[in-house]
Amino acid sequence: MIKEKLELAGNLTACVLRKDAIGIERYYFGEFFFLDNLVSGEATACKNSRWELSGITRNFEEGVTERLTIYEDVLHYSLSGYHAKIELNPPSDARKLERALLLQSEGWWLCILFEKSRGLFELCIVGDSHKKSALENAKRYLHSHETLSTLREMKFRALLRKTKTRDRFKLYCWYVLLSNGVKTKHPVLKKRFTMPSKYSFRHQWLWDSCFHSIVLSLYDVKLAKEELENLFLAQKQDGRIPHEIFLSKSACKRFWGVDDFSPWTTQPPVLAVSVERILETSWDEGFAKKAFKVLLKYDEWWNKKRDEDFDLLCSYHDPLESGWDDSVRWDDVKVQESPHGMYPVEAVDLNCLLYKQRSVLSHLAKRLGFGELAKNYENLAQQSAQLVRKKMWDGDFFYDLVSGSHKMLKVKTPAAFLTLFSRVADNSQAKTLVKHLFNKEEFWTAFPLPTVSKDHPKYDPEGYWRGRSWVNLVWFAYHGLKNYGFYEEASKLAKKVFRAMKKSFSCRENYNSATAEPMGAVDFGWSTLILDIAKQEAL
Repeated sequence: MIKEKLELAGNLTACVLRKDAIGIERYYFGEFFFLDNLVSGEATACKNSRWELSGITRNFEEGVTERLTIYEDVLHYSLSGYHAKIELNPPSDARKLERALLLQSEGWWLCILFEKSRGLFELCIVGDSHKKSALENAKRYLHSHETLSTLREMKFRALLRKTKTRDRFKLYCWYVLLSNGVKTKHPVLKKRFTMPSKYSFRHQWLWDSCFHSIVLSLYDVKLAKEELENLFLAQKQDGRIPHEIFLSKSACKRFWGVDDFSPWTTQPPVLAVSVERILETSWDEGFAKKAFKVLLKYDEWWNKKRDEDFDLLCSYHDPLESGWDDSVRWDDVKVQESPHGMYPVEAVDLNCLLYKQRSVLSHLAKRLGFGELAKNYENLAQQSAQLVRKKMWDGDFFYDLVSGSHKMLKVKTPAAFLTLFSRVADNSQAKTLVKHLFNKEEFWTAFPLPTVSKDHPKYDPEGYWRGRSWVNLVWFAYHGLKNYGFYEEASKLAKKVFRAMKKSFSCRENYNSATAEPMGAVDFGWSTLILDIAKQEAL
């Protein structure tokens, strides 16, 4: 039970209640429908609010009770004891039937069925690929609040029993990851996948799914493998794995100007890290062969398309491709006239992840019987590591390079700590990096590892990738510290982050690095990486 939590998600469905009054503030059905301020009404002060696995209940003064539950793709909302004016605000393109509204988008139908009688308002929303079944199911579930609540609670209790923990915060994190899971009929998204947040990010991202898969491997290795399947299926003929896979072509076209389910970009190559974790958990030769084939083509794509100066150091071509969107790292290389938004940057984290990818490819090649290929990729991996150690290190820290000129971009960020995660740094470099990590004027903030060092003039603890802290970067640093034998330091980092998240009882997109205040999207998938850290530390 969580107080004052106003969000609830089903399969493609997500809903947010109004904060200061009764009603539904936002409703989503995947990327196909977005309804703003759907139900609105005034109300006296809320006496109490309760979020549970079954749904949300809010009690207001004068005996008014509001209930919301979602099961799969069905939403039920009810308001009892309310006699003031309530408004249903349908979109202008809704087809109006008796007590019902119908909308259509990209092959999907959304039915909104409602009834209002003295002191009682009920609403049921059902999404379906067929108009008739959407309407029939809406009628079927209109008065079934208790049934849907029971089904929802039974579903999540059954799922959470597998987690083998009674810690409420960890159970909540598991709920976040599992409730963001999606199954849908789609030409590319054919397998179950996990949205980063059903309230903000409603399709599949490359590195998000890799992080989700890592956590899912602790729960069910089959789910962990399935999380990566769409990425395999979406791989382009030239080997690129797309940055994101949209549910809707129109959404992709609006954002990227590309008439496809995916844009022209990729994202940080974390896929090999996820594949390695899965196969360490449970060796599966069939999956290993499939993953090896995909990774082989993907690595060849990086070499051909992202190494424009042929020096074996690869580049990001767009801030969004880096995953670090508006980072201070890119301020000096952003150019309006560039078709990709910035000059190519040979990024520290990218090349560390590519070293890791090549090491995984070498290991898989050897185990699958491709001896010559294993040697080639081991050599390529070692060349990558040596280049990072020598060219990106200024004697005190690791920095990105401008492709071609190799000018150092002197912005200290946690990207440098991926040299520890990938085991690229030498022992002397590792010791120096640890000093930076635990320096209170650099990265040892209230919520550690701000996305730019605290002593940088542009540091903003509330800035998106300009000073907030992200759990995935903590995860890389935590495992990196352990790789070099800094076990006490790793535990210190883990405990500080775990306590901060547990104190706020949150699993948010990112955190104010100066105050540890939760920020960004709610119920954010990759922040459940804290579960992997907690398991390692027995927290």
